[in-house]
Amino acid sequence: MSALARRGRFLLLIITVVIVVERLADVAIVVMMRPWEQVTWRSLYRPLLEVAAVAWLWWFPDRWLRWTVAALCVVHGSIQIWLYGIISFLGFKLAEVSQLPLGKTILFMGQVFGAGFLLGGFYIVAGVGLLMNHALRAYLAYRERDAGYRQPDWTNRPDSFIRDHEQRPQYEVLTGDLLRSLDDHRLIEVIMDHVNLKTAAQSNREHEIISKMSAGMRMVYSTWWVEAEVENGGFHQYFWNTHGEFAFMALEGYRLLRLDGYVTLLLNAIDVFLREEPTQELFRPESVEEMLEKYVEARKYSSLPELDDAFYKLRGYADARTAYVRGHLEEFVTC
Repeated sequence: MSALARRGRFLLLIITVVIVVERLADVAIVVMMRPWEQVTWRSLYRPLLEVAAVAWLWWFPDRWLRWTVAALCVVHGSIQIWLYGIISFLGFKLAEVSQLPLGKTILFMGQVFGAGFLLGGFYIVAGVGLLMNHALRAYLAYRERDAGYRQPDWTNRPDSFIRDHEQRPQYEVLTGDLLRSLDDHRLIEVIMDHVNLKTAAQSNREHEIISKMSAGMRMVYSTWWVEAEVENGGFHQYFWNTHGEFAFMALEGYRLLRLDGYVTLLLNAIDVFLREEPTQELFRPESVEEMLEKYVEARKYSSLPELDDAFYKLRGYADARTAYVRGHLEEFVTC
């Protein structure tokens, strides 16, 4: 969960507690002020319904329920302010007729009706916030879609880790609320999964499909694969596995992030790859059994491993990539 979503959770907790306490207090007043036989369901069902709706929203977020609760809050707050406004207006008129000092009248009205106005205003702000506030929307999106997922723990058994990873939620549609709700690691993972979902059915057109995506999408996908391959087995593994298909796209991605060190290093790696490509192709295996042997042999005839240490010394790509995504969400929203 992102920091923004955690702030939304705190705001929703405040809204929930205030509304539940205030509406239950209304119910208690009705029950205590009237004989039980005069208490009707009509005087109780509306506050109890609002309590149930807000409590349900806290535990089981839903888009339509969010709109319903928001509408109830705005309507309730507006009615409360309107009623207190009418009563206050009549009070001022009465004070004017009675020739009471204006200052004392205002002080009296504030003491009697001030809390009512504030509470009405709170309901309106809460209702509008449920619809418009990014923090609240991010938290509700997180609870609705991604809250059940927990990052796999590397310390668990391998089969458990693989199962948890394969069962992670994946999204064909990315919304701004969803992206704002995710922590840094999950944010990049969700974007990568989205791209993979878009290309899974047409893997032979992968480069063509991704090339038509936004600059941000291309940057995340291409630079992520550079780092995944190089961190695992060096530049030789990257170009051996990908044939350099996304190398120039990754180069543009690092330029977009203004990571000059990575730009220079990847340019050098591309230059070496292009010079060595004819020789490296001679080692391509003809069968699965030959894959490892041919790869190890081909690596002996490549200068790409000499660039690996320079890559490992560079830092900051993950933070720069995440900061770009959060600062340019419009490039990643797909609906």
